[in-house]
Amino acid sequence: MAPVADDALDGGDEKSIFRCLDAARYVVAAAVTVLVVTVIVYAISVVLRPAELYLGVVGGSVSVVGGDKPSSRPFRAVVNGDNLTFSLTVRAINPSGRVTIYYTGIVAKLKSNMSSDSFLTLNLPRVALGPQSSVDITVAISTFMIVPEQGYYFKLLANGTSLDDAMILLTGTRTVEIYSSKYKPKETVVYYCSPIAIGGGEDKDDDSTAAVDVRCTDQNQPASI
Repeated sequence: MAPVADDALDGGDEKSIFRCLDAARYVVAAAVTVLVVTVIVYAISVVLRPAELYLGVVGGSVSVVGGDKPSSRPFRAVVNGDNLTFSLTVRAINPSGRVTIYYTGIVAKLKSNMSSDSFLTLNLPRVALGPQSSVDITVAISTFMIVPEQGYYFKLLANGTSLDDAMILLTGTRTVEIYSSKYKPKETVVYYCSPIAIGGGEDKDDDSTAAVDVRCTDQNQPASI
């Protein structure tokens, strides 16, 4: 009778081994299924990201330097007087995996924290962003005072003073191309970029340890990408 018992035990061991192998196969299959589902969900999330345009001011600052006036005389902060050169870089990002975004007719208004009115208006070039792409818009514009109200700011900036906690308002027309020649209705969108440091000359931008990009937002945009 003992051999019969041994055979029974051996058969039980074999069944136990097969059960373990089956369980291992199920675990592997389940893991592969989870991986496939995760990849599919990620792909869908990339493709279906909202058609939003994200803008930011690189370095969070606008560089301001004096023009080519003679060093023997002070800066003339008067209408049609001496020039100041304003330089900034705006980074545009299209996170969507399916649409192309155009932002055109872009106007940048510079405002200090001392007034609700802007003291300078700059025109920026249009941008066209394919799916999941980005572009830097760099402008350097030399201008003199147009109206007397700019005098206070031009004097400060010409002397190397920085306007901290300032703001840039970016206004433009945003157009979303869903697919070839199929567009959503155009919309005018205003982006608020703050806090921005205006002035301080070229050396301010060279201090990479202190430079932090500033995200621009509009009231209908999510808080994060």
